[in-house]
Amino acid sequence: MVEFQQVCMAYKEKEVLNNVDLTIQDGEFFVLIGSSGCGKTTLLKMIVGLVRPNAGTVMVGGENIAEINCRQLREHIRVILQENYVFDSSIVKNMGYLSDCSEAEIDEMCRALGLEEVVKSNAGDLGENLNTVSGGERQRINIGRSLLCSFDMLLMDEPTSELDPKMEETVMDFIFETAKERTVIYTAHKLKTLLYADKILYLKKGKIEDFGKAEEVIRRNR
Repeated sequence: MVEFQQVCMAYKEKEVLNNVDLTIQDGEFFVLIGSSGCGKTTLLKMIVGLVRPNAGTVMVGGENIAEINCRQLREHIRVILQENYVFDSSIVKNMGYLSDCSEAEIDEMCRALGLEEVVKSNAGDLGENLNTVSGGERQRINIGRSLLCSFDMLLMDEPTSELDPKMEETVMDFIFETAKERTVIYTAHKLKTLLYADKILYLKKGKIEDFGKAEEVIRRNR
């Protein structure tokens, strides 16, 4: 379970979060929505201790994030931020970078994420050819890398923003099935990706504008 208790955050003089109270239950698919700069990414980063609130408390698993070993915490949480890192090695090695999975498991992940042809056309180390891998392909490599690891919680910051609608649906279906019964918290803008959520938090200028079951929040804010 993740709890935000009267959390406030400001960068210099700019207020990002204002008195946010929120509880995310274990096993929920939870989505954060709102305009750019409303505090969605900041909330994600607080869960793994990358950002600390100016006031209030962030609790993960019943423990104050300020009082626990964040390195150990991150062993159980996979994070996919908007910066999609691809290393100077093969796509297969990129996918297996954080796990002890077999080549067969990586091949299956590539098939599930529609990366088979990309792997065939980039068989060696990417090296100077990093630019031959598109933004959407980088997103899928990062998603695959995280899903191949064991985790209790998955945090994603607009994980499918550079995918076309058909591929986005394929990838979100796969994430939903793979991460079932584990906690998934992600930010999104597109209506289709909201439909996977159990609950939605709508942030506006750092404050909670709406919160509840996905279909109810979507209906109230059309």
